[in-house]
Amino acid sequence: PWRRGHVELRQPDGTLTTWTEIEAPGRATFLSLETSVDLWAVGRGTRAQSFAGVHDGDRFVLPATPAIVLQLPKALSLPAAPLALLVRAERVHPADVEFETYDDVDIEEALVRDGGSVRLEQSWPGDYALSWFVRRADTGVEFPVTQAERQTVSIPDTAVAPLVQARLTREELARAVLEAGG
Repeated sequence: PWRRGHVELRQPDGTLTTWTEIEAPGRATFLSLETSVDLWAVGRGTRAQSFAGVHDGDRFVLPATPAIVLQLPKALSLPAAPLALLVRAERVHPADVEFETYDDVDIEEALVRDGGSVRLEQSWPGDYALSWFVRRADTGVEFPVTQAERQTVSIPDTAVAPLVQARLTREELARAVLEAGG
């Protein structure tokens, strides 16, 4: 089942209405005066998809989300607990997509794991600018990693997530760790 996400009904004129969060175990409930509806759906770990002629009780299978695996430079050490390193992506191209998704609901959080790798998922393939953060697990406060130039990556529409070397320096990370109290 989906791990969160949302659906929106598509009206005959193309406008989207009735924003509904998908809850465990992958269910969304809404009322409609029509016998069938058209909608967009997206779940964590899945790509956004349009469905037409949906009836009560229909089940959907969404394709896997486009993703890459970022690998930190070997010279970089992860911050010690309670600090954690995470990355977010901001879409650069295409500028517009058919259906907007919401990072806090539709996208799995990208925390760097032991070994220095992180799977970065997005609901649409394209080019994305990366932003890195150091988070205090005890407070949830995030501290941005200031970089001279943000790295832009291409996230392809493929079944296998390619490995991409992250451009993050020891000095850039150290400044954010120090600011976070580490």
